[in-house]
Amino acid sequence: MTVFIDTGVFVALCNADDQHHQRSRELVTNAMKGNLGRTYTSDCIIDEVVTVTLVSSKNHNTAVGVGTYMESLRLMKLAVDQDIFNSAWSKFRDPER
Repeated sequence: MTVFIDTGVFVALCNADDQHHQRSRELVTNAMKGNLGRTYTSDCIIDEVVTVTLVSSKNHNTAVGVGTYMESLRLMKLAVDQDIFNSAWSKFRDPER
């Protein structure tokens, strides 16, 4: 099994007031224990979570703390290069391709 953790899970995880905070904690805890198989995210997701945190908190230190926390997680971090981006965009535009 493989799981890809997207922005919403991390945003909820890092915000105790988020309505999905508890569920995101459970999911990430299970992922970090290896219960969900290999766990992935991407450099774009990390960037997006840090940006959302900065915009919502208006606090640079909080955003840096979230980024530092995400770096500490045992995740496979996929780097999105131009070829990967182009392939994903093409599949999004034309899923039947």
